[in-house]
Amino acid sequence: MSFFVENFKLLRVLSFISTTYQEDIDIGHLVHLRYLALQSPKCEYAKLPFSYFLNLETLNLHSSIPCFFELPQHICKMVKLRHLYTKKGISKTHYIDYHSSKLESLQTLHRICHCRDCRKFLVTRTPHLRKLGVYGKIMSKDGVLMLPNLELLKCLETLSFTDRFSGTRVASTLPAGLKLPPTVTRLTLKDTFLKWEELSILQTLPSLEKWNASTDQFRGLEILALRGCKKLEGIPIDFANLSELHEIKMEQCSRSANESAREIQEEQKYKRGDDDCLNLLARANLF
Repeated sequence: MSFFVENFKLLRVLSFISTTYQEDIDIGHLVHLRYLALQSPKCEYAKLPFSYFLNLETLNLHSSIPCFFELPQHICKMVKLRHLYTKKGISKTHYIDYHSSKLESLQTLHRICHCRDCRKFLVTRTPHLRKLGVYGKIMSKDGVLMLPNLELLKCLETLSFTDRFSGTRVASTLPAGLKLPPTVTRLTLKDTFLKWEELSILQTLPSLEKWNASTDQFRGLEILALRGCKKLEGIPIDFANLSELHEIKMEQCSRSANESAREIQEEQKYKRGDDDCLNLLARANLF
């Protein structure tokens, strides 16, 4: 495919070309690429000529089968790389030379496994990472979430943990001494079945101000008690549909949160009647 190379060697964007044909096309000559998206049917990326892509800023790796794959061998030579996306996840990084330069420009890494190699890669190679997705078998057999300490990632803002292989829906706990960067403004815990009392870790994230909740997470809720939630925007009106909810206690919360609680009470009155609506206890000192 010399025609392809000769006529497109100044190409900046190449999207979703199968690695099955990469030898024929010889994509290693496309040294001016800024964006590259590849799809490998067998997750075979480690041997591709990434060392040539010194100008690459975004790398998007996909696979048609459920699998993890090895991080490209020369990833640390791609010093301009800002965003690395994977659909399934990275599980191995043993090709990495940890004495090579850091990926100073890397801001997005989605997704990566929680294995030892990947944790080492995160804390030693990606000092300016802003968005991180961790994916895989996160929960141990005894119900502890095996989350890495990421406090050294001083720029991290968006963090997500997704457990992929927990066979049973067992309530989980956080590992002792877990530390997360205080810069995190968005935290996602998906399929982790974390115990309610474990959410005290949110107190260590001063930049987290907003929490989106749905009634699907509180189907058996009977009493909702909120204290000192000065920045709480409100309680979803869908809470009026919780059949077991019979009391809401509010103390030193925002005016908008108290108003949303009254709206829930009124909605229940409309649906159930005055005798069966929830009890609302709201104390003063509103903000």
